[in-house]
Amino acid sequence: IEVGVSRGWNLLNAKAVEWATFPGVEYVLCVRLSKTVAVRQYKLFFVVRLLNGQGVIEGLAPHNVAPVAIVDGDPVLMSSRRLLGLPPGAPLPAGFADPNLSIELLPLARRAWEANQRGVHAYDKSPF
Repeated sequence: IEVGVSRGWNLLNAKAVEWATFPGVEYVLCVRLSKTVAVRQYKLFFVVRLLNGQGVIEGLAPHNVAPVAIVDGDPVLMSSRRLLGLPPGAPLPAGFADPNLSIELLPLARRAWEANQRGVHAYDKSPF
């Protein structure tokens, strides 16, 4: 997960391409928060391996993918088996989310914003 506070999509799109090249990476999730958190968005990318083993973003290039607004109660789903590198139908470890891992991004965005505000008194209260 790449979280960009006060970073634009140009930087995050480039980071997505970079993360896709790492061995074992199956998904790249980029989260963008504006400084005031008025803009809360994400992009989820699937990574595929070429015959030479190089990982690349599946489908459209990141700069051609529209960001999705982060709203309360709207989870991002990822295949549990794919995350763990298991073949379809393989048993999952006990207690692991089946069939998908669900991530609520609004709490993640809140924690990222709060971490970015440590030592900064620009806001009296959280914008969440």
